[in-house]
Amino acid sequence: MNGRKVKLEYKLKQGDVSKYKTLVESTTEITEEGETKSISSVMEMMTTQTISSVFPDGAMKVEVSIDSAILKRDNEEIPVPSVGQTIPMKMKKNGEVTQMGAASGGGGQTHASFPENEVGSGSNWSGESSIEIPGTDKTVLLKTNHTLETFEKMKGRDCAKINVTTPETNIPLQEDVTQTIVVTGTTFFDHVEGRLIKSIAETKTWMTLPTGQSVKTLTKMIIEMEEDLKKTPSKPASIGLGDDFMMPSI
Repeated sequence: MNGRKVKLEYKLKQGDVSKYKTLVESTTEITEEGETKSISSVMEMMTTQTISSVFPDGAMKVEVSIDSAILKRDNEEIPVPSVGQTIPMKMKKNGEVTQMGAASGGGGQTHASFPENEVGSGSNWSGESSIEIPGTDKTVLLKTNHTLETFEKMKGRDCAKINVTTPETNIPLQEDVTQTIVVTGTTFFDHVEGRLIKSIAETKTWMTLPTGQSVKTLTKMIIEMEEDLKKTPSKPASIGLGDDFMMPSI
């Protein structure tokens, strides 16, 4: 098994439906004149991912419906206006999101989650995502490194365990305010059926405001598949032009 090599790519077909549970836990510490105030929040969300179509080049059209969401900040429940909304996106088989929102005409983009070549334990690859700086017309490049650590079972599926890291990156929010971000995470990807099974990401950010306040935030996000409601095609599937795939991002 040491020399095992696999091709990582999404293999979902048109009509496939999967349910995912997302848990986001966040803690922000604001320090000023030696005193620290802490704010915590927890959000639980259920989403349904539907593969609506697949293009000849293998790119997919995905619709993610927000079925339910509960957000609590310091134990106080806050309404989540996005419940009931459907977010369309276009994604390549390698996990690169090329369009998101506004009927897939939006500008959201991410780098490819997977390399073009086959990979095995110890394989490394990286990518860069361009993110917009809020309130400006500027963008910053966020580099992400991936390492396939090993193959292991997750929810009864044969998965590639992929470690993901984003090195310390400075983001200039304003002329005199710079935020620093570091991301670490683990992805479990079913390379046989080509679908995301579980993703764990921990994001740390910190910055100092002109007022002297220091703001540190730690956010942990867990996404995992709850149900696979994959539909059987009404006609035999053929490899190539008529095939349809779709996926959640890693």
